[in-house]
Amino acid sequence: MLDLRPIIAPEVDTIDNAVSCLVAALTAAANTATPTKVYTCRSKPGYTPEIKHLKQLTRRARRRAKRIGREADWEHFCKARHKLTRETAKLNRSMHRERIEEATTSIDRFWKLARWACTRDNPRPTFTPALRSPTGILINNPEEKAHAFRQTLFPEVNNANADYSNIRGGYPTPLATPRITIYKVRRAVHHTAPRKAPGPDGIPNLVLQRNLAHIKTWLEGIFNACIDTGYCPNHFRASKTVVLRKPGKDNYSNPKNYCLIALLSTIGKALEAIITSRISYLVECYGLLPEHHIGGRRGCFCKYALHLLLEQVHAAWRNRDIVATLLTLDISGAYDNVSYRRLLHNLRKRRVPEAIVQWISSFLIEK
Repeated sequence: MLDLRPIIAPEVDTIDNAVSCLVAALTAAANTATPTKVYTCRSKPGYTPEIKHLKQLTRRARRRAKRIGREADWEHFCKARHKLTRETAKLNRSMHRERIEEATTSIDRFWKLARWACTRDNPRPTFTPALRSPTGILINNPEEKAHAFRQTLFPEVNNANADYSNIRGGYPTPLATPRITIYKVRRAVHHTAPRKAPGPDGIPNLVLQRNLAHIKTWLEGIFNACIDTGYCPNHFRASKTVVLRKPGKDNYSNPKNYCLIALLSTIGKALEAIITSRISYLVECYGLLPEHHIGGRRGCFCKYALHLLLEQVHAAWRNRDIVATLLTLDISGAYDNVSYRRLLHNLRKRRVPEAIVQWISSFLIEK
């Protein structure tokens, strides 16, 4: 039985050990209490007792026809197979109509059905085709494919030419931030999708939600210790990267036609959600961003940006002395090539609490 008591003395090694103990306890509990799911033909939603009975009759008729070989037996087998096919199609049609009706009752079900309709003609790929290197050589070996993806999707960041001349000491007094409470922990855990893909530890959000009553005090201690020390545990920075195809591309031999999905620890993502909520609150409460900044703000959607753009154009039309001009920029790999030093400088300049800045700095190290 593992001891899950809150952290009293927050230190780097203590935090890492606490996270390891929590992950070990959750993994052991999940392995003990959760049976292994076995997928068979009977796992399909349309495998009803009637279909099961018809399939048994069809198999029995086929064995009899093969064993005896009379024409009447083969005719009986063909009729049984035809009836099984007809009833299966009827059941699938009925289930599809039920899904259509259910989609009208929930927006999530509606979009799930819409995604299915868009992708049903394109079967999900089961392998990665041969990739073409920058020199034109086809790559078939899995290890070489992984190396090609790493070179293309994880380019080396070179900030040697970055301009840091305006980064000087002396920042305004940072804002205060309260301690993380159990209420915030509960809200962060329960506001996540329960069945999303987990990180390297294999613990989904559903496990955290089901066991939150037993681990909420433990999570509160870990999260507050992380903020107090400005340290992001190694377990929260470890990720499992999945390479997915970008939809609508003609040539998937080009590594640039793929995108990356980084699967992080669900425990660490709960802490990220709390810190994101804190920063969003400070941004809106103290006006840390320009008034018309759109990205990453609650209630500011793409529709709002379009309305703002149209209003500026209409204002220029009303005043004939003004010409409306639009400049759009697309920065390739903006997140992957961000300057950490510049990012931390901008956070301090906007009075983000120093504890959060230190945690973000720790999060970015060896990420």
